Amino acid sequence: MSLLFLFIIVILISYIIYQKKIIKNFKDNFFSILKNRSVSKVPLSGNGDLDSVNEELNSIVLENQKLRVEIENLNKKHKEILANLSHDLRTPLTSILGYLDLIDDKENSYLKTVKEKSQFLSKLIERFYEYSLASINENLDFELIDLYELLAQALLFYYDDFNKKNIEVEFCMEENVKILSDLKSLKSVVFNALDNMLKYSKSHSKIEYNKEKKSLYFINDTDLKDGDYDYLFGRSVVIEKSRNSTGLGLAIIKEYLTKINARGKIYVKDKNFILEINL
Repeated sequence: MSLLFLFIIVILISYIIYQKKIIKNFKDNFFSILKNRSVSKVPLSGNGDLDSVNEELNSIVLENQKLRVEIENLNKKHKEILANLSHDLRTPLTSILGYLDLIDDKENSYLKTVKEKSQFLSKLIERFYEYSLASINENLDFELIDLYELLAQALLFYYDDFNKKNIEVEFCMEENVKILSDLKSLKSVVFNALDNMLKYSKSHSKIEYNKEKKSLYFINDTDLKDGDYDYLFGRSVVIEKSRNSTGLGLAIIKEYLTKINARGKIYVKDKNFILEINL
């Protein structure tokens, strides 16, 4: 009798454990779908009440899969349209700039103005294209990136430009700093930040990395008053209209930071314009 009782107890305990496992799996699958992470069907549990709910969840999963495919196709078409538009606009501009270079008339102010406006329009098209790509939802490839190496290469690329404007650039960072991010997105952030520094620096700029805070700082001297300048992340907002800027550089940075789950702040402190990026 005692053996039978013990056997029944073991069966009951096993059943309870099994049911708890089923409920746990159901909860995990349910919350995974709620967070829009699940792309696979929910397995049936053998529990009639839960299986009817699981079937409903599976229909949601299938709809999610269809929706993701549609979004990916739309993003692909969007990219193709932007690439074609950019190409169609850049081709005649390149020809115009080429012909202007052939005209050897340095004293002709009209030609000089046409050339400057054409160059600005060409840059505006490039910026618009880059901003549009940044705003598209696409799959990112997160990998370990040597941040020091990326910054060093970017600085080398801009070396002549800073040198021509007599802008001194400090680079304060330890070597071999690795971060997990998407290389394409991070590269765009760095190059646009350097472009902004080049455009608005008076005579001195600085790049600094705080390892404890995991924060990257792009700093340049300025005449702006101390305060918060996050509004500059907005599209077509320029610091100084006389600079002939597109106003898209900081907006592009903001879009890419959002993509890689990073944050940015813009502020001025003690005559220093600071773009702080928390990676």
